[in-house]
Amino acid sequence: MFYKSLGVIAVLASLASVPLSTQLGANSIIAFYLVLCAMLIASLASATSGKNFFFPSFILACINILVLNDGTKIQHVTSGSDWLYVLSMYGIFVVVSVLSFLFSKRESNPNISVTR
Repeated sequence: MFYKSLGVIAVLASLASVPLSTQLGANSIIAFYLVLCAMLIASLASATSGKNFFFPSFILACINILVLNDGTKIQHVTSGSDWLYVLSMYGIFVVVSVLSFLFSKRESNPNISVTR
């Protein structure tokens, strides 16, 4: 029951970050890190509930970061804005996504070993 409520909270946190991500300035950065934390929490919730909460959280994170977020839109990469900022944020997103995928895969099937 604890992990199910944790998964629901993670998905709701991803949804709550959508209005923040469309605003200028620090709110879009707060929304970026909120959605990353929600993705990690959702991968923790997949320990008992499979991937029921992780994949919606991951899809919302992708939409939020690549389409809606004012600081990290795909449009900023093509418009010639600050590439260092945008690409470093994408790097953080990729690292957290890979770790979340590995964690949710390992937790949903405890027989899988990360170190082989």
